[in-house]
Amino acid sequence: MSIPWITTPLHTGAIPADNYTCTIASLLPSTLYEYRAYMIVDGVSYCGETCQITTLPVPTHVPTVTTGVAYDITENSIGVCNSCVTDKGNLNANEYGVLYTQSVAYATDLQMVYGNPNVSKQSISADIAINTGYFTGSGNLLTGLLPNVETFYRAFVKNTVGSGYGEIKSQLTNPNIFVFDADYMVLTYQFTDGRDLDTRTRIVTPDVGQNTQSTYLGWGVLQGWPLVGTQYLKWAGDNTGTGFESVLVDLVQFRLQYPFATEILVDMRGFWYNTVGYQPVNVAGKLYKGGVMTLNPSTYTFSNAGYTSTADVSSVGKQVTFAITGDAARASSGERIATLTYNLITNQGLFNEGDIITPSV
Repeated sequence: MSIPWITTPLHTGAIPADNYTCTIASLLPSTLYEYRAYMIVDGVSYCGETCQITTLPVPTHVPTVTTGVAYDITENSIGVCNSCVTDKGNLNANEYGVLYTQSVAYATDLQMVYGNPNVSKQSISADIAINTGYFTGSGNLLTGLLPNVETFYRAFVKNTVGSGYGEIKSQLTNPNIFVFDADYMVLTYQFTDGRDLDTRTRIVTPDVGQNTQSTYLGWGVLQGWPLVGTQYLKWAGDNTGTGFESVLVDLVQFRLQYPFATEILVDMRGFWYNTVGYQPVNVAGKLYKGGVMTLNPSTYTFSNAGYTSTADVSSVGKQVTFAITGDAARASSGERIATLTYNLITNQGLFNEGDIITPSV
């Protein structure tokens, strides 16, 4: 079956300069066409030779995207709404969603890109003809976040040319507030990369007008406090590899020694003695009512036998960049990783990352 010729609108009169130009519109991209000149003289039709041409493909490019705003903020999640693709690049979208990180080191245009294993991603994957405008769905819920930590995020849309990104925005997750009548607190520093994180821990009681502990616990300094009498703060030992270091806060003994104290503030710090890690150092708490605490030096932890109730406190984290070696490390307090405030009257506690709460030093 032959395809009939289509005629452009005809013109009459003399041909200027013995040649003429016609524009053929509404053609399909990337398509082969045949064309020829055509005229009628004294009622007789004349045609020129048949020529061929292929139209150009539609220009394609990465999508143009804007990042939405944060909403429905909790301790461990953030929703992102009203992210928008203003130009889809003349292609279907293979994937769209939000990239995010709680590490400031990766919160840059060069680092926060699709495929970077150090950046988290929530997305919807499908070969869809996404329209320009706002996109919603499960790809906009950021989960697995640490509480009270600045979270950086940006929207993205990916097509076969590449990924288009919105601007980087940030939002602080809600603080981690807990209520538990604790006799003991085990606070664990968790580091998944790097080697030999030397921790520094001490207790401050601002409501009694003094620093109850003048020296930090940790490698090269002390293993327990106070130096004389029953200790209410104990360190589980030096982990020179990767994993954990822990301290025990004995609130029973602390209350006996400071019966008028209404609040305890634990200052948690650290530095790298060996290989610097790039993932956040997290601090998690396990609380006990009753029972007997035991030191487990081989695992750098404490355990409790016979407790009546227990609770886990979600961790907070911070990337530790400070490193020091040699004799100078013994005198170093490193950089602050987190603080824990616990009200001895209401049994309400609050974990904070970094320097959000700054005890006296």
